[in-house]
Amino acid sequence: ESDLLLAECLRSGIWDDLDPASLAATVSTIVYSGRSDDGTEVRVPHQAPLREALKATNELWDRLVALEDRHGIEGTGDLDPGMTTPVYLWSRGRSLETVLRGSELTPGDFVRWCKQVIDVLDQLTHAAPTSALQATARRAKNSLQRGVVAFSTM
Repeated sequence: ESDLLLAECLRSGIWDDLDPASLAATVSTIVYSGRSDDGTEVRVPHQAPLREALKATNELWDRLVALEDRHGIEGTGDLDPGMTTPVYLWSRGRSLETVLRGSELTPGDFVRWCKQVIDVLDQLTHAAPTSALQATARRAKNSLQRGVVAFSTM
């Protein structure tokens, strides 16, 4: 349901300068859908490129939803930043305990959502418009496929 948003993010170039961890974290906002919205503020790493990419992705999402509403089209799902920090930290090599500290995620939920982020990143290794972004997507995908996430795919 978010294919159009992904395509627009690629077309606009808002992800072009991201490092692998930031790309994985940004993609997670499109993929992840938390169980509830309890109003808890989600902490996002303070890296400027990541914050800028999240803001630009959200602005694109706002425009797409407005267009869909105007034309009576149901489509793009909500963005959910609930996996942003865990995915970012996991991609940067942090332990599962560190990644899950302070989040509502169970280890099983984390692994399941990581696999979905990995799937989208794998698609970006082929669909991204530049070889540089394809390479970043590949590194991001590889950075998530470790530990319990990699073990669960065997």
